[in-house]
Amino acid sequence: MKYLLLVFSCLFSINLLAQLQITGVVKNEDGNPIQAAKVYIDGSTYSTFTNVNGEFLFNLPIRNYQLIVTKELYDNSFITINSSTKYPLQITLKVENINLQETVVSPISKEDRKYYLSLFKQYFLGREIAAKHCKILNEDDIRFNYDKNERILKASARKPLILKNNYLGYEVEYDLIDFDLNFKTNYVLVIGTSNFKEIKGNQSTINKWNKNRKEAYLGSVEHFVKSVYENKIQENGFELKRLIRQENPAYIKYKEELDNSLVKTFNGPVPPKIITYLINQPVLIDSIRMQKNDQKFLDFDGFYSVEFKKAKEDLEFVQKYRKTSLVGNQLSIFSLNQPLQIFPDGSYQSPEDIIVEEYWSFKKIADLLPLDYIMSE
Repeated sequence: MKYLLLVFSCLFSINLLAQLQITGVVKNEDGNPIQAAKVYIDGSTYSTFTNVNGEFLFNLPIRNYQLIVTKELYDNSFITINSSTKYPLQITLKVENINLQETVVSPISKEDRKYYLSLFKQYFLGREIAAKHCKILNEDDIRFNYDKNERILKASARKPLILKNNYLGYEVEYDLIDFDLNFKTNYVLVIGTSNFKEIKGNQSTINKWNKNRKEAYLGSVEHFVKSVYENKIQENGFELKRLIRQENPAYIKYKEELDNSLVKTFNGPVPPKIITYLINQPVLIDSIRMQKNDQKFLDFDGFYSVEFKKAKEDLEFVQKYRKTSLVGNQLSIFSLNQPLQIFPDGSYQSPEDIIVEEYWSFKKIADLLPLDYIMSE
């Protein structure tokens, strides 16, 4: 199965111990305070608005954060919060500069837009049960551009997308930064910032949401990363194996014979170009995790297979990608572009540097939980 690259820009994690007071002032380029600017922590339920003096305040667990400041008619501001950050933050918002190129949208037919929108929702929201209960409330704000030569579908939105997730019980404000669906490579890249808000419901509905949230979390990338951080991979139900992926010697021989033949024909089926096999040996935590002072990193070369033994794969995924109706344990593959700093809650820095395949790639925005989510027992 070809694999997908799926990136969600949630760049912070939560530590439930000590508290950090984040204060700041938001002004325009003339130095005047901006009232009612939204300030939020990316990927979380934490948000507030500036007062008449442009001031805001958060009391949060001590950690690194990505702070986002938004206001209509202004460009967003992104501030990384870490141990060396000085307060109060002095944030200047620049007036939004709309390029002429951005205002010129190639006309597309209603049929094409309908098709592009269906693809966008499939690769953005997902296709499993959670996606079927998740609705984009402002679909008309999404714009599409299809490059026929490169076979890449791009999507953008000048306003944040408002998602109502009736499966997990959240309304999500998702500021889409990048969406690229590459039909040549079968990769999809999704980058954006998000802020969650709990939907109100009766106790029966809340209980259902809590059950769905727990199921969405168990076996997820965040659950696995948290297990790596705590050195509880097996205890939490994961089995990790080294995966080798290399060019098939039979395919190399086939190509050589074909290139040397005067008649470009070959009897029998064409061998697969790539072969994959597992190393059936225990993986030591030090094989994938590096510790530097009090910081921990995922750090390895190649590929690893991750099996989560406490939950089964979705039937629709199994039928479409496994080409069977026999549902087994959740099985995923992942690799890294470079070492990845990980945090106690299962979040990680630079999410664009982790590449997921198979079942993890099936999970999309509709399954996304805020990074301050705490699983109930």
